[in-house]
Amino acid sequence: MEAILFVETEITSSSQAQCEDQSILFTPIIIPNVEVKVAHWKNMTVSQQGNEVFSHLNLFLNITQHVKTPACMSQQLKLLTRTIRAVQGLVNKAWRQANNDTDLAQEASFVPTDVPSTVSLDIKDIFHRFIKLLQGKITFLLNGLCDVSSR
Repeated sequence: MEAILFVETEITSSSQAQCEDQSILFTPIIIPNVEVKVAHWKNMTVSQQGNEVFSHLNLFLNITQHVKTPACMSQQLKLLTRTIRAVQGLVNKAWRQANNDTDLAQEASFVPTDVPSTVSLDIKDIFHRFIKLLQGKITFLLNGLCDVSSR
């Protein structure tokens, strides 16, 4: 969990860097809603939870790799892209430990079917939503995987 806190700090400082006046994007982006509805989350299997988290991570990765930004924001998006990949690795490692070395990346469907989303022109929304994903679903999933692997 210390890794998640470190990632949140890195993302927060990155999103608040020198480009405050240039956070408007050239074209709108679609960002997944990542809020956790606890009752719904608890009714999902760990496999469904992992699939949902990995789908969100893939959507964020796609956004950060393909969005057109003002020049000063591109460095921050590159950092966020690396961070997303690191979080994918962390989630996949926890998944393998809890599920007999099965890769979540191989099990997850990479095309989410019914992910609610929002359209935005503000690049800061990418950073804020990703932090929400870390604080919510990813933290819940990692806690659940720890419970599974400790049995």
